[in-house]
Amino acid sequence: MGLRAYIEKPIAFSDANYAEGYNVPISPVHASSPSSRYIQLLLTANESYSCLLSPKAGTILHRLPERYKQQAQHQAGPVNDQSKDKHRGSSPIQNDNNIVYMTPVKVGGQSLQLVIDTGSSDTWLVSDPFQCKNDAQMPVEEDHCKFGNRYERTATFEQDKQYTFSIAYADGERLKGIIGRETVAIGGITNKNTTIALAHEANWHGDGVSSGLFGLAFPTITHAMKGDRPTRYDPVFFSMYKKSLIAPVFSVALNRKNEGPGVLSLGGLPYKRAAALRYEDDFAVVPMEKIGMADKATGQMQYTLYVADADGFVVGDGVYNFPAKMLVDTGTTMSSVPPTIMRAIEAAWSPPIWPPCTAKDICRIPCDSVPPKFAIVLGGKQVEIDAKDMVLTHDKDQGGGRICALGVAPDESLASGGNGLSMIGGSFMKSILVVFDVGAAELRFAKRVRNTRRNKKERSKKRAGECV
Repeated sequence: MGLRAYIEKPIAFSDANYAEGYNVPISPVHASSPSSRYIQLLLTANESYSCLLSPKAGTILHRLPERYKQQAQHQAGPVNDQSKDKHRGSSPIQNDNNIVYMTPVKVGGQSLQLVIDTGSSDTWLVSDPFQCKNDAQMPVEEDHCKFGNRYERTATFEQDKQYTFSIAYADGERLKGIIGRETVAIGGITNKNTTIALAHEANWHGDGVSSGLFGLAFPTITHAMKGDRPTRYDPVFFSMYKKSLIAPVFSVALNRKNEGPGVLSLGGLPYKRAAALRYEDDFAVVPMEKIGMADKATGQMQYTLYVADADGFVVGDGVYNFPAKMLVDTGTTMSSVPPTIMRAIEAAWSPPIWPPCTAKDICRIPCDSVPPKFAIVLGGKQVEIDAKDMVLTHDKDQGGGRICALGVAPDESLASGGNGLSMIGGSFMKSILVVFDVGAAELRFAKRVRNTRRNKKERSKKRAGECV
């Protein structure tokens, strides 16, 4: 029997033109685009550590909210291939050096690698004719944008000439192109006549492999433009569940770069067949938060991104009653926390980190330094982040050595006029399975289980009546 998604309160999206009902910002909610958020760790060997030494902090306790006391129990699925379940698809997620996470997507029969981005909505691909531009929006060589293979139009692609594709980011990156419909297949699920965008002009800082983005966020922040007005449409995932191809839920398990592929599971949870894809059955459950956009007619906030309210944080021996809104974003390499929590992490590190890290710079650390225990309190439960995932590593610098940097930074956006969202990015997501249950308007988090030899030994001891 397969794993079930618990669908309780389906969200009804209007099929009408969204442009009349929403006050839509011109630029995305992200402060910067996914490509510019790729962390470049190719630093010189003789570069000094930007962080070295620091103090400690106090603690406060949490109670488990009543509504989360009874959690749904999830069971492992059958041994047979998940792709045989027509209402659930499974697509591998490739970890590109702990920086970019991408998955193969067939578009019109052509297989392309697309970055998985739960922090944006549009699925877009680079396509000819193409013009790369620099930060000053001047034409440059195409290699400057560092895209992978380009999508080549097929007979199944149909352009919608009423609309154009245009997206601008706060850091200066831009994409322009067209909107159309095409057959998109991912994880064994084929979605015919679904809306995508083709980028014909871009200022982009890519990874050299991916051909675009696979957006999984809500229809309210899509970027089909009619003149200078955005018009909402159903992105690929939302189109799939409205056509009853899948249930309105997906889950993401990002693996470390030496573990093989992770998984994007459409319509449910991943099976626990592979050792590197196992997770605990005890889920932290939190409602999705509405942020960033109000309905003009009702004044009510709308679902845009996947945001959870954290009750607080655990750092070392301290439990901090410090609520924060956390954006869950696979398209961001690093994670971020409120500055107060960041200072506590730096102080609890061994040796303590000094001077304090900033959001603008990569905080390079000694590779033999030791992270403290760290957890995010979600739904009254401590969701622990593994020490390995608190650090970003690069195999070698110019001198042939290993480079280590913090995988977490302070969220300084509120001080600079931003939205004040902290981030569960790729670094933290390697420690957890995240279930995006759109149908129930809930996010679920479960700790990943990796040390299978130890787990088997502990189960054997329990059967024998021994203490573990």
